[in-house]
Amino acid sequence: MTRLVLIPLVLLLLLAGALFWSGVTAEKPADLRWINAGDPKTLDPGSMSWGQDIRLASALWEGLYRFDSTSDQPQPGVAQSVDVSSDGCTYTFHLRPGALWSNGDPVVAGDFVFAWKRVLDQPAGYTSLLFYIDGAQEYCQNVQLAQQQLRDGADPSAISQPQFSLVGIHAVDDATLRVQLKHPVPYFLELCSFATFYPLHERSIAPDLISRHPVTGAIEIRQGFAKPPLVTNGPFTLSQWSYKQRIRLLKNPYYWGASEVSLNIIDVISAEDGFAAFQMYETGAVDWIADVNPEVAAKLVRANRDDFHVTTGFGTYYYEFLCDRTLPDGRANPFFDPRVRQAFARAIDKQTIVSNIVLTGEKASDTYIPRGIFANYDSPRGLSYDVPRARQLLEEAGYPGGQGFPKITLLYNTNAGHEAIAQYVRRQWLDHLGVQVALEGVEVKTFGALKEQKKFQICRASWIGDYSDPTTFSDKYLSFSQNNDAGWVNVEYDRLCAAASLEQDVHRRMALLEQAEQLLLDEAPLIPIYNYVNRVLRRPYVKGLQPNPRNQQDFRRLRIEKH
Repeated sequence: MTRLVLIPLVLLLLLAGALFWSGVTAEKPADLRWINAGDPKTLDPGSMSWGQDIRLASALWEGLYRFDSTSDQPQPGVAQSVDVSSDGCTYTFHLRPGALWSNGDPVVAGDFVFAWKRVLDQPAGYTSLLFYIDGAQEYCQNVQLAQQQLRDGADPSAISQPQFSLVGIHAVDDATLRVQLKHPVPYFLELCSFATFYPLHERSIAPDLISRHPVTGAIEIRQGFAKPPLVTNGPFTLSQWSYKQRIRLLKNPYYWGASEVSLNIIDVISAEDGFAAFQMYETGAVDWIADVNPEVAAKLVRANRDDFHVTTGFGTYYYEFLCDRTLPDGRANPFFDPRVRQAFARAIDKQTIVSNIVLTGEKASDTYIPRGIFANYDSPRGLSYDVPRARQLLEEAGYPGGQGFPKITLLYNTNAGHEAIAQYVRRQWLDHLGVQVALEGVEVKTFGALKEQKKFQICRASWIGDYSDPTTFSDKYLSFSQNNDAGWVNVEYDRLCAAASLEQDVHRRMALLEQAEQLLLDEAPLIPIYNYVNRVLRRPYVKGLQPNPRNQQDFRRLRIEKH
């Protein structure tokens, strides 16, 4: 444990800052102080896609349903009840009479209509989840088409306005929301507990941060709206957000279930560096670390700490290729050729990574969807470690022994243990393929922006499932998915996934999704490396934290019991 206490002066300053923000001032101390995973990228539920953002958002917002960490199943939230038609396509939600916003306004069906329309008008990572709703995908595409036509100089009077009235989202009255699906979706109530489906309080958004396009009618909410003062409808409100220091949450007195909420003040302490986060925990500045740095975690495993918990995760750590024909700088992209991607995938000994680098029980993986997590789903075979075959594939692609291979860079985010893996993989590619790869580590917000803008060649990636169905993984690589950072497009993959969405027989449906994953693995827009575990540090007096594969929590249930 020696390294854990030898932190530089800058980390001690971070610790001092955490102590300052966590109660060593005149302000009231927090009941619970915890570290999420650095500052959120965004607290806008319509655009968030990172797990730590979604984890925090569940304390601020509530959907028609909410995620219950005890049962790992959705439970009624804003909706008091729901009627489902006999064909499984029409959901009629009846809202709770006592569901209120944090300013005391009632939560009405129109708040969901507004928020869901905005997600379709202003696409982000998870917009495609709404495409299960009748007419939603067509409407979203029509909005994008109309906006492109305007950018190209078309006469506004000649552009057909997209018709949101044709989308199956209707506020029957203030207390009733009716949703019409294209086909039955067995996990739709789970989706209704997810951040993308949260409502928004339109009336409280500053006029300079929201607009409606005069031609298309599309809603646009600009960056910066999701900061204090922010009107939310969950168990807590956003009281303060001091960048890279602290987020303070206060109990929402208007929340319909406020009597079940034990905590009054929660401080979320920012700590980008995993060793600094650990020191804050050790000195008592925080009570819980939701995602322990892998290097720290490996040492804690060896120390056999009772307060450190490793549980099964719900995701995969992998590397992702940009699959466009050209690289961001205009050069021809060698990874447009699947043989090159396959060669790189087969040249990595993944077992060494989990045995010698991450060291907290992760399992090496050759599949994108973790094995054994979904009933009736038989994982296909991925690309195994095979250096001779890797060299052959690279030669077939025109780069024998790596000769003539262009200069490429592997992008990763810093301060999360990714550099050690990147260094190892770079050496593997040099030794086995003769290819020299440069490394570029950047802070997490820059990393996320570069990925989203497809300004990379190879990058570190991961995916954590959001609901209990294989499509929570497979949908990411649909050609129209905003989360498809690789830019990989395969018509047959889209067809298989579409066929699966319509198939009502469980076994035939799973077989179609298995074929889709097999195609994904064969084409190799990504290299699966290992399956995640959850690594959590928590004090024994923090009660209500329920281990679950998604590492999400029900903040209503958290409490402090010090005796």
